[in-house]
Amino acid sequence: MVLTHENAARSVAEAITTYADRIQAALEPRMRPLLQRGEAMPDIALALKLLGRLVVADAAVLTEKDDANEAELADDVPLRAARDEAVAELYPTLVDLRDTLLPVYGAAGLAALKLSEPATKDPKPLARLASAVADALRSGVKLKVRREGVKIDRELFADRIEPLARALAEAVAGLEREGKENQEALLEKNAAFERAEESIAAASSITIALLELARLGTLADHVLPMLRRRGTASNPDAPES
Repeated sequence: MVLTHENAARSVAEAITTYADRIQAALEPRMRPLLQRGEAMPDIALALKLLGRLVVADAAVLTEKDDANEAELADDVPLRAARDEAVAELYPTLVDLRDTLLPVYGAAGLAALKLSEPATKDPKPLARLASAVADALRSGVKLKVRREGVKIDRELFADRIEPLARALAEAVAGLEREGKENQEALLEKNAAFERAEESIAAASSITIALLELARLGTLADHVLPMLRRRGTASNPDAPES
């Protein structure tokens, strides 16, 4: 979409620049006699050339914003990989821990160690749960053992869970931050697209009007179809010529 717009902007700007001097030459003899005292003949050709440059400049801004949006999206890739890797390791660890604790400590033990409910694969709540479980495992809370002679190294489980929980929480926070930045970049891109479309449509319409006013029939027949397509691009209900 952006590349297509950039190419169209360049074509429109070239058409405007190509015919600017001829429009000036055709209109000046008709307009000069109408000047009043103290008035100077406007440089219509320069104004048209500036319009062409404006079209190209706005298209360049759109390209810049599109590149920035793509760069923001690329920033998500390592964070998503880190998140998925942490979930893939953390989720089964919590499932195994819960299955290990239940026959030893029962439901009361699971509650004390924050594992009353099974773990979820949803990254954000999984990170919160894992962090709470690691803290509970290290808390030294006394648990009633249902099976004598069975001992579970809670510190060992905490050592496994804690860094994974931290890595997952950091990845989730990073993705949330990137999500906001992505949204801002997308809004800027969309705004740039609207401005670029408005510029190209307005410049095309102005050039069409001046070509017709200048009675440049041959030139108008050559350039008008392309300019009309761009001039009506922002208004799908506009009539075709």
